[in-house]
Amino acid sequence: MQIILFLLEVVIVAFLLDLDALPQYTKPQEEYFSSYSTLDAEGDNLLLLKEIPEDQKLIAWMHSPLKEETALVFPHIEEMTCLINNRIKGDETFKKRLIEYIENIHGQYLAQEISYEEFRRAVIHPDPALPAF
Repeated sequence: MQIILFLLEVVIVAFLLDLDALPQYTKPQEEYFSSYSTLDAEGDNLLLLKEIPEDQKLIAWMHSPLKEETALVFPHIEEMTCLINNRIKGDETFKKRLIEYIENIHGQYLAQEISYEEFRRAVIHPDPALPAF
């Protein structure tokens, strides 16, 4: 019985130590995608998608300051789409898909198919498995 408890303690400690190391594994990805974000002459955040492979564009969006800025104007769909239209550069197709996705989620919210929190979560954290992406 003591051996089982000891092994259980070892597993728990190893798990906790691994959780402490998790941020160092995620930070380089954020630094990688930060190279696609820049500021324009007015100090507004831009997301430059021209050089990013198609399967990485949503991830770049998720790590961009522009997404955070868009989340600040939630739930104002007009302001959110304006930010996306004006500040994502280099890929009109991605902009169109992102806006259509947000408008679709907004429609579900207005039809009371999803709650306010589900609406917010879906807009701020788009699901890459959805057909829009």
